[in-house]
Amino acid sequence: MTLTAGRRLGRQSEARAVAPALDQTAAQTRERRHGDPAHVDSTADSTIWIVAAQAGTCSAQERAQFAQSVDALGETRRSDRVLLVTCHRAELFGIGPASDEEALVRILAPGGLGSRFRLLTGGQAIRHTLRLAAGLESAAVGEDQILHQVRALREVARGRRTDPVLARLLETAIGAGRKARSVRSGVGRSDVGLASSGLDWLEAQGSLRSGGRLLIVGSGAMGELLALEARRRHMQITVASRHQSRAVALARIVSGRAVSLAEAAAIAPAHDGVAIALRGPWPEGNGIPAPAPTVDLSSPPAITPSTQTPYLDIDGLHRLSATSSPTADQLAYSTSANRVVEQTAVEFERWLSGRASVATLRSLRDSADRRREIETQLLLRHLPDLQPRERALVEEFSHRLVSALLHQPSSRLRDDVDGETAGAARRLFDL
Repeated sequence: MTLTAGRRLGRQSEARAVAPALDQTAAQTRERRHGDPAHVDSTADSTIWIVAAQAGTCSAQERAQFAQSVDALGETRRSDRVLLVTCHRAELFGIGPASDEEALVRILAPGGLGSRFRLLTGGQAIRHTLRLAAGLESAAVGEDQILHQVRALREVARGRRTDPVLARLLETAIGAGRKARSVRSGVGRSDVGLASSGLDWLEAQGSLRSGGRLLIVGSGAMGELLALEARRRHMQITVASRHQSRAVALARIVSGRAVSLAEAAAIAPAHDGVAIALRGPWPEGNGIPAPAPTVDLSSPPAITPSTQTPYLDIDGLHRLSATSSPTADQLAYSTSANRVVEQTAVEFERWLSGRASVATLRSLRDSADRRREIETQLLLRHLPDLQPRERALVEEFSHRLVSALLHQPSSRLRDDVDGETAGAARRLFDL
């Protein structure tokens, strides 16, 4: 056996000895990647999905129970989940295998409730999120409160380690919501949404008019919207709250007066209308003798209504809005906002596909560089007499050779729009 042949056989033996360790490391990496719920593996079995309990199919109590159950299961503490809760919806956004969504529905759907959940995946989930932020899924088309709520969810996501795809989706939805609203006319604006609709219903009962006396129970975001809209309509406003300081501050803004919840129950019959917006029950509000017409925007409702008084809860307001004919301004806004949503969705899907290709390209380069390192070290071990400059030239040559070999595959992966090339590369190189 010649010296050259002996070196070749020895080199092949060393390479075979190193390869299993390399393969084991790759397998462990794949196992960690799939086992870590915080990791986004942009493969075919990973998708954006939504489980939604919405008004129209689920009651306010059922939506609240859904949100509580999701939290109790620990879903809201996962980095690949975010939960949006508003007056008319409780929606869990997730990313991962679609089977995760189906398993969650089975857990959370005793008594047939699961059939009333809305399940969305992939492009449908992306477009739904964008439509939410644009106000196209709201009872009051184009209302602004939902955009504030999506922003608040984005801030929650920023405060913890959140999946980058979900974080990007929220950012994109906020951008779409802003863009959709930027082109609407002043007449078509709907800055108060549910608050405006609730006061419209109270005025339709005949007792509450301009200059009328309105009792607002609640000083949170919805209570503020109610108060500001009531002031615009020149109503006399009384504000009640669990927190006296907040009631006083809001009353001062709208030139009204502030009372406690117990006082509000006592003086409610003396008002022309009552608007409730609390995050919990209002026990004192039950059983008020001959109370004024009441709209309850709390979710779930804060009181048990009297059969003797006109009463509308949050779900009733949703049904009322769903059956009303859209105005010309709302139709015009829907048309332009839908164009924004579709354009933004296509751009987001292109980014998502490109992200999968970039991840594949990175894995391909990492794999090639590991192999380059192994082969280069094997070569240098058989060339012990090389000077430092010569060893550096060998190292440089190995880098240039790998770069040259990967140039064309890298270009194809960068231009990969639908993920087909990335999928082929993963299968071919076992990435």
